[in-house]
Amino acid sequence: MFQNLTRLALVLSAGLATTAHAQDSVLIGDYAGDRVVKVAFPAGSAQGHFLGTGMTGLNQTRGMTYGPDGNLYIASDATDTIIKIDGVTGTPIGTNGIFVTAAAGGLNQPMGLAFGPDGNLYVASFLTNAIYKYNRTNGNYIDTFVPSGPGTLAGPYGIAFHNGNLYVCSASNDKVLRYNGTTGAFIDEVFPAAQNGMNEPHGIVIDAAGRIYVSALSNAVYVKDPVNGFSILTSSATNGSVTNPHGMTFSPSGQLLVCCYNSGTVQRIDRLTGASLGSLLSGLNGLASMISIVYMPTTAPCYVNCDNSTANPILNANDFQCFLNKFAAGCT
Repeated sequence: MFQNLTRLALVLSAGLATTAHAQDSVLIGDYAGDRVVKVAFPAGSAQGHFLGTGMTGLNQTRGMTYGPDGNLYIASDATDTIIKIDGVTGTPIGTNGIFVTAAAGGLNQPMGLAFGPDGNLYVASFLTNAIYKYNRTNGNYIDTFVPSGPGTLAGPYGIAFHNGNLYVCSASNDKVLRYNGTTGAFIDEVFPAAQNGMNEPHGIVIDAAGRIYVSALSNAVYVKDPVNGFSILTSSATNGSVTNPHGMTFSPSGQLLVCCYNSGTVQRIDRLTGASLGSLLSGLNGLASMISIVYMPTTAPCYVNCDNSTANPILNANDFQCFLNKFAAGCT
């Protein structure tokens, strides 16, 4: 015990960082419940509220993503803000957890969000048909990365970066568009309008092989394979629980996890064959409006400035206590 405390003190005084080991879990955004729930993977058992209702200014949960700092960022639809919470403990960071302030840069009904190659935060603004860029450190508006117009972007929803480019679900005209990830210039339509019957694309994830997976209101998940082209991976016709799919993520083993809003389930899908691997969970504690999902990293940064203070001095007794708490939760 004394050796551990000595090591912690040395780390704090030296200004070094270490790594916290989180549980093997997924985090699920509850749209109507204004909360984030933690669920064990692959067991599917509840692990409690990661972010409880009313703990921040979160109102109508939308997209979620982990940042390069190990914290979790959440789009708050009704307040036009982005919420930031500790990625290990779920503790709100800053006043009411607000990272991007209301309507900053014109943000109106934020949906998907992702960190770009430059480390900054990019957010889809549904009602202004634009993608905005925000400073990764303080949440300040930088610029309108993709304005309304190029590529006929309409109602941007899910977004993802891959190989330096930005992919955007253009929900209002049933397309998926690709933009240069550095300049924001329009490149092409990755999914042309209503490809394979796609209607109102919501979520998008891309695997290491470049397969693009898109969930849509048409009760299906679509895939574009670099070799085999377009196909329907799964749908309500073959899996009755795939109704109004939204957020998606990959498990470490490569399963595709899909939030199905209407059925109140998270479906596990073989990403190569589309075969159902069963439900991860269903109707958990009234959690019926599952809209977004992220896999909780098995490792997350545990910074010396643990309380994220900007005061002088930066490091203080609060950091030491915060670090102790994270150490007890698994910091090594």
